[in-house]
Amino acid sequence: MLLDNVRRMKDEINQLRRNAVEQISDEIIEENSILKSEVAALRLQLDQASEAVISSRNRGWFRMKFASFVIVLLLLNVLILSGFMSRKDSGKKSFVLP
Repeated sequence: MLLDNVRRMKDEINQLRRNAVEQISDEIIEENSILKSEVAALRLQLDQASEAVISSRNRGWFRMKFASFVIVLLLLNVLILSGFMSRKDSGKKSFVLP
């Protein structure tokens, strides 16, 4: 009888151990699933942030090129106007650069 009680208790302990392992395993799987979805959301945010940085760099490049173009045009206008102003013969209009 005592031996039967010991065997029964061993079986109960083994069953409790299996239940605990199964419960922990289920919790780990659930936590892993949550972490995977959070990682996917963070990757999406990182991709969006990277695209925003690239876009702002491209805008900066375009602005710099546009500003350079405007400066060149202004210098060309100054050069043309100074040619008209420095002409000794102001009666004749000419479009020849000095």
